[in-house]
Amino acid sequence: MRSFFLCCTAFLMSLLAVPAQEVSNRFPQQSWYAGISGEVPFGFCTFSSFGSDKARAGWGAGAYLGHRFSAVTSAEISLTAGRTNLAARDCCVERGYWLGSDWTRYNAPVINMTGWNYSELKSSVSFLKIDAGFNVNVLAFFTSDKDCPWALEISPALSAIGTSTDLKLIATGETVRDDVSGWNFGAGARAQIRRLMGKRLEVSVFSGLTYLLGGKIDSMPEHQHNSNMLWESGFRLGWRFGKGRSCVAKE
Repeated sequence: MRSFFLCCTAFLMSLLAVPAQEVSNRFPQQSWYAGISGEVPFGFCTFSSFGSDKARAGWGAGAYLGHRFSAVTSAEISLTAGRTNLAARDCCVERGYWLGSDWTRYNAPVINMTGWNYSELKSSVSFLKIDAGFNVNVLAFFTSDKDCPWALEISPALSAIGTSTDLKLIATGETVRDDVSGWNFGAGARAQIRRLMGKRLEVSVFSGLTYLLGGKIDSMPEHQHNSNMLWESGFRLGWRFGKGRSCVAKE
């Protein structure tokens, strides 16, 4: 976690150090763009990536393709694959919850049944996520700089996510339940700071939430905690191409 935030800070400082481009009054805006992304995802279900023992940062990598309609709006699709880990929250550990081999939650161990304390378990969730979204550059409404290389985008999106979950013992890594698979649909939004580096290269940092419908991705019995979502933060590296128009709205 500490290394991730230090990397993000260094990334932002490097962007600030790049001087603004000396361009004409009309900066060419290519209508299409594509790129790759890297992220750190956290999950929140019955279990959480911020478990009672520690925080568990995941990883993700993806690609995206989009079309820019103007300096304000664009639409895109993206594909992300990754993994995140979740463990029991403080309240579940304090209450001594126990998971039986019938995959039912109990308040105490059951005689003659194999089982595990919640505190002993973690969910390892591999995922493939497809997003279709719409971006709005809100900075364009507040700046009069026609050559501004910066953008602050708010991006609502619809998602489909396929998951495969293994339930493991924290101490040994032994799998006690494997390959619980399924698909969920969801919706969410992302905030993104983007900077154009030259005429075509663009770099971004982002953070967003996706709320999921259907079964919980941690494969744990549903109880008390209603959340079922992913929090993703990371960076993007993109390239603009194709014919375009002015990158800024006319006065």
